[in-house]
Amino acid sequence: MKTIAISSDRVIAQFTFDNWFHQAKLTNGQDFDTKWYSRGANIYIMYDFKFGENSIFSFAPGIGYGHSSIFSNGVIGQDSASGEAVFEPKSEQRGEGGRIIRDFKNNKLALNYLEVPIELRMRTKPDKKGNSFKVAIGFKGGWLFDAHSKKKYDVDKITSDGTITKKVKVQNFENLFNFRYGPTFRIGYSSINVIAYYGLSGVFEDAKGPDVTPFSLGISFNGL
Repeated sequence: MKTIAISSDRVIAQFTFDNWFHQAKLTNGQDFDTKWYSRGANIYIMYDFKFGENSIFSFAPGIGYGHSSIFSNGVIGQDSASGEAVFEPKSEQRGEGGRIIRDFKNNKLALNYLEVPIELRMRTKPDKKGNSFKVAIGFKGGWLFDAHSKKKYDVDKITSDGTITKKVKVQNFENLFNFRYGPTFRIGYSSINVIAYYGLSGVFEDAKGPDVTPFSLGISFNGL
């Protein structure tokens, strides 16, 4: 008799649309806007503990890596008076006639986490091919081990007409919250699931930056 291989979802790779709930403003009073193409990716190793040999329920802890890249029309800066993190406009005007000396063409904040996810799982009885309908309610917490921004912008030449293009990578931001945590949800069939995450923690420390709440929606590929 042929043995049916049934996945325990030990390896999970996720690709997400990431964004923030917020009511933030730029320092010039304009609205701060995140871009629709902001994105993220996570990969986890998890171990599945069944609640009995024939139970459809299980509990799975794990460990892994989480990444979030947020593209926006704002550049993280610091208020000179309060020391709080602020979103500055991508264009800066100086000189006679409001000459633009800096205009960002591309700007993102990249956040990288070491994460610990847990899930309470339910799987229906597998079909002849070993596939089943799955639902998982969980929670994850992560430690921010790297944060940086990548910016591409044009700068007016001082000595002659025209522009030069610069690419800048900035690290070691102040006032970022060192952790993220919140509930997760996963539902689907076989190895492909839809996932969601809602952050209970902000991106910045309390009272030290804009009030933003992260969330993710995406696709999960599960195996083994």
